[in-house]
Amino acid sequence: TVFNREDQAVYKIRVRTTDQTGLFYEQNLNIYILDVNEPPIIISSDKCTVFVGYIFICTVRAIDNDPGDYVTFSLTPSDPATWPTFVGALVTDGNSASIAGVPSLGDVGTYTFALTATDALGGLTDTQTIKLIVELE
Repeated sequence: TVFNREDQAVYKIRVRTTDQTGLFYEQNLNIYILDVNEPPIIISSDKCTVFVGYIFICTVRAIDNDPGDYVTFSLTPSDPATWPTFVGALVTDGNSASIAGVPSLGDVGTYTFALTATDALGGLTDTQTIKLIVELE
């Protein structure tokens, strides 16, 4: 059994020892589970398809099961030299992050970036590689 404080904080067990003659002793015990910081988990698609000439918003979400914890995001292009200028700044709101823009004809192609979700209480992370695909309509 894997113990998880978010599922159950205290497990009650009974321990029994028996000797060779059959005499036994039993005792009830409580096992208290300490809470540990768990990393956030990105729960969104690994691609965002957009079309030339149209406004787009691509949103990624993450969850963090720790009470009171929240997530911050960072975006790292796989090739900063070719990262498209039509993409605006990364905007975060709670447990989500979005990029937006309007691609033009010269932007057709696939752009790859790493999105990292970091929890505020312990600095644990989850990173997902995401493809921004610009197509003609």
